Amino acid sequence: MNEKHMLYILTVLKEGSFTAAAKKLYVSQPSLSQIIKAAESNLGASIFNRNTDPISLTPAGQLYVDAARQITTISTNLKKQIEELSNEEFGKLRLGISVQRGMEILPYIYPRFKKMFPHVDLELYEQGSASMEQSVLEGTVGIALLTTSPRYEELVYDLIQQENLVLLVNKSCRMASRITPGTPIDIKEARDETFICSKPGHSVRSILDTLFITRDLKPRVGLETISIEVGKYVVATSPVVMACPDAYADTGNHDSSPYFTYPILGVENPRHFYACYRKDTYLTKYMNGFLKLLHEIKNHPGGLHGQGELIARTDEPDYDALAAAARALVGTAVELPDMLNARERRVFLQEKLLSSHKNPLISFTLNIPGPIKVLPLVPDAFFFGISSIENSLKKQDLTVLSREFLMEKTGLEAFWAVDAPKEKLKQLAVSIEDGTPLGRLFDIDIIGPDKKKVSREDLGLSERTCLICNGPAHACARNRTHTVNELTDTITSILRKELT
Repeated sequence: MNEKHMLYILTVLKEGSFTAAAKKLYVSQPSLSQIIKAAESNLGASIFNRNTDPISLTPAGQLYVDAARQITTISTNLKKQIEELSNEEFGKLRLGISVQRGMEILPYIYPRFKKMFPHVDLELYEQGSASMEQSVLEGTVGIALLTTSPRYEELVYDLIQQENLVLLVNKSCRMASRITPGTPIDIKEARDETFICSKPGHSVRSILDTLFITRDLKPRVGLETISIEVGKYVVATSPVVMACPDAYADTGNHDSSPYFTYPILGVENPRHFYACYRKDTYLTKYMNGFLKLLHEIKNHPGGLHGQGELIARTDEPDYDALAAAARALVGTAVELPDMLNARERRVFLQEKLLSSHKNPLISFTLNIPGPIKVLPLVPDAFFFGISSIENSLKKQDLTVLSREFLMEKTGLEAFWAVDAPKEKLKQLAVSIEDGTPLGRLFDIDIIGPDKKKVSREDLGLSERTCLICNGPAHACARNRTHTVNELTDTITSILRKELT
């Protein structure tokens, strides 16, 4: 079997048509068709039913694809075993994970994984749980972290944590006044409420849709979202309900909670959190290392889902691991969905810190325009900024309650919860931003316990000026006075001048 033929046939099957596959493979459709015909000629049978939409396999085609996947797996396993003959670990771990799960797990695992395996790249495939198992079967990802119930014999389902479904109910809903919080309920009890739902493709939505169908319910859906956290915030402020895994919810039903929780009865196939991979996959040292780290989270003070202080808790920062993680991101481009997800993660973490410590928060990153947020020398500037903030806090004898870090392709970010007046922290931030040329690239926000940012204007200070024309920075940004290339060139010049 020809390796190129196998690749092209598997791509056609995955994309569902010759046209889509040709685009994916960067070849013309006539060329792709000729290659498929050559493979069919060698096989002596047709591989595809071309009259179906999407395109489907003939019986002979199914046999071919099964054999092709086995050969691909054998080849991949051989490559991994050869790599392990060297003294150092090199390779790439392709990880399937949802955005929500990534928010909770990766800030804890990533720096530790990179410290253990500095030469192994971690490549994320962010998607919903419903489609992730297929990605594992097809070999697109090596390990998938998903909420599911085991259903494929070809896969290993390594249980990380059991999860049960609860209904979050805003306290102003009628249901909250007639049923005691914490009482297990049938979903029919919420028939008259408005639902906030996960979008199709997510495991919670699949369970909920099944419950609706079996009970002949047609609920009002007020909003669909990919984010559990977004849904929780909406439930906290509106008379709506939402199904949610109990691991993501505050199930204590305290007076201070904005919602009540009710365990949902009748879930026929409970779904739990698994690490999933193919049975015929050769697990390298770094894959086994990743799985070991994943199991260690069970005993972490914050659990799996940030109910305590999971997200990158670093009372004693491992700056070597953080620096390695930051440098691994240099030159990686981002797209709009990446930035939207990053904003969601940032807000989530800020909310967690403010809620946990009831003190002002320092939020630090660099102002980098364009699709590449981690330019060369940006990690050096970032850690220079961290050092400046730490030294200033120490000099003023201010108590740091918590430090957190996010190392992502969308930008490097650091957070400090500090026992100090927010106005004093803003003065500290401004002195760093205005104190050196490098500081002009820093974005140091101070967020009060009321979740409002402290502005320069609040303290009667002058606003920041543009890097290029020295006019008001916010006006140049709003009017797009300067191009991304002009700004990037200026930033690169400052970085080189100050750091080399």
